[in-house]
Amino acid sequence: MRATLLLFGLAFHLTVFCFLLAPQLQAQDNAVNNQPEQTEPEQTEPEQSEAEKANVEAVGPSTLNDSVYNPKPPAFGRNRRHFVHGLLGFQWMMGSSLEGEVNVMHNKSFTFDVGLRYKLKATNFLAFTLDAYYRLQRVRLVPNSDFPDFFVNDEETIKMPGFGSALAVRFNLKPDRGNDIGLFLDMGANLFLPINPVYITGNEDPLPNSDEYITTIRSRIDYIRQVRPGLVARLGWRNLALQMEYDLVNMFDGEGENIDLPRFKLGFQVGIH
Repeated sequence: MRATLLLFGLAFHLTVFCFLLAPQLQAQDNAVNNQPEQTEPEQTEPEQSEAEKANVEAVGPSTLNDSVYNPKPPAFGRNRRHFVHGLLGFQWMMGSSLEGEVNVMHNKSFTFDVGLRYKLKATNFLAFTLDAYYRLQRVRLVPNSDFPDFFVNDEETIKMPGFGSALAVRFNLKPDRGNDIGLFLDMGANLFLPINPVYITGNEDPLPNSDEYITTIRSRIDYIRQVRPGLVARLGWRNLALQMEYDLVNMFDGEGENIDLPRFKLGFQVGIH
């Protein structure tokens, strides 16, 4: 437990340090981009007559002079200083339980995310992202007599709706990408807060000659940890990314603290922009 909290603390402090360093890196990048370029000596144009000067004053600046003016680039955009877009994510639980004999069905245990992301560009190479999303996590347990029930059910499922956030450092792997997201690598930390998790069991009716299926939903369960920090990494191209998460703490608390389900999640994320 102490090792996981220490690892989470190091990741959080590294992210905050890079976030505080961003303005200095942006100033250095602007200083390099604003250096005066060497130009060729201007050629002397022939002197205009009085009639031509009068015509210029009447008509105004020429089209050529207007095209030379370079306006300040916009502050909002895919590869600009600020960018906000939607996101959709889907991940499956991976691996086996670390402790205890309770395990999950991986193909039926997943998380679904929908939310928003804010991206702050520091330089062409470095940026920061802040996510806020709604998450629905579904864990399908292999029927067992250990936990949460002490007898074997036909089906056992835990559903955990809640809200999450993530703070990450983005490394842009293609600096000359223009006004595009390009190829990127995100590394950071996340936090998930389950709200009103429920435990669902399903069993066939034990009465003879009955084909009914009995579903039981239990709410207000107190063995789900209410604050779950973790680490997150993404490798993406434009609006599609491969995402991996690792929970730093066990999902269960209280009487289930000795049951440690798989902590890795692997899936994909789609940026809506």
